[in-house]
Amino acid sequence: MDLYRKMAFDGLSPTVVTHNILLHGLCQHGKSVEALTLFYKIQDLGHKPDMVTYKTLLDGLCKNHYVDKALSLFRTIKYHGLIPDSDTYNIIIRGCLRNEKYNEACKLVGKMIDCGFLEDEITSSLLLQLLLSEVQHPTLLAMHHKISDS
Repeated sequence: MDLYRKMAFDGLSPTVVTHNILLHGLCQHGKSVEALTLFYKIQDLGHKPDMVTYKTLLDGLCKNHYVDKALSLFRTIKYHGLIPDSDTYNIIIRGCLRNEKYNEACKLVGKMIDCGFLEDEITSSLLLQLLLSEVQHPTLLAMHHKISDS
């Protein structure tokens, strides 16, 4: 962050790659809320996020148990002229599963399938792990059927 501030002080304009690296670092160090604040500040300064920016924040927010913030951010992607891809859906679905937001995860699986995307190996493995655990949530079984039927 000090280097980022020094860049601004020196009149250097960071690129989207610079922002993505900074956001990733903040998320990796458990500072996802700070990353989200910086994300909004970056936009206020006229910088446009790309899909890497969104994926980085979604993953960081989910891993740090801010799934509601991640879901809210996910819903804004299309408003910024971007289209979520398979990786984006899988990131948010895994976040929902890991944070016991099973109903949200099931809805997202339906949307992902409607877009022609499939779950990746990590999402599939996590779902199977949850199905075999003591969770036994009916939504997990419904989600598994949706995936199996696609």
